[in-house]
Amino acid sequence: MDGGFIKHKFSQIFGKDPSAEDIKELSDKIISYNDLNDTLIRIYYYDSPPLTTQLKKPVSGTVLDLSKTPTFLANRQRLEALKRTDYFAVREGRLTMNGWKLKQAAIGKAAANLSDSDFSPDIQQKGVDMKIGLDIAWISFNKIAERILVVSGDSDFIPAIKLARRNGIQVYLFTLAHGVSHELTEHSDRLVISAIDSLSN
Repeated sequence: MDGGFIKHKFSQIFGKDPSAEDIKELSDKIISYNDLNDTLIRIYYYDSPPLTTQLKKPVSGTVLDLSKTPTFLANRQRLEALKRTDYFAVREGRLTMNGWKLKQAAIGKAAANLSDSDFSPDIQQKGVDMKIGLDIAWISFNKIAERILVVSGDSDFIPAIKLARRNGIQVYLFTLAHGVSHELTEHSDRLVISAIDSLSN
């Protein structure tokens, strides 16, 4: 389960970030989809712990301590709760801060009229895609499972998915109704496009 992807889709549908309980419920729905009758071995959840960096705001110069924000606390609590959830294994990447970017709504504003609220931190996730690919390859080579259910819309996993299929592993792709590349669907054994709120219980 690609945590960043799931949070994005969940926020689109429900207008909020998912809790650990929401993610567990989603995983249950995916596993029970269309009566797969599979025996669950493990759920790998990939995400990055929140940044604890102190940032200087781009206009006022005041300091923003990310570790004191509600977003930091919610993200940390979600990961810690998932680590304690049955069958879940949390794989962590890392986040990097790459400065500030101008929000879409503020484009065209005169520089003298810009305020801190017109900018958002440019935070990027590193290492998660690599860990997903490595785990798919490890499961494939060691014949750990007969089927892998992948919840993502990222085409970076295509080489790992192709490797798994060459090793006789079936790959089901759950896109949560997100548009994905034709190549990604082509290299999956089964494509499930149902949105989060319409997956079978």
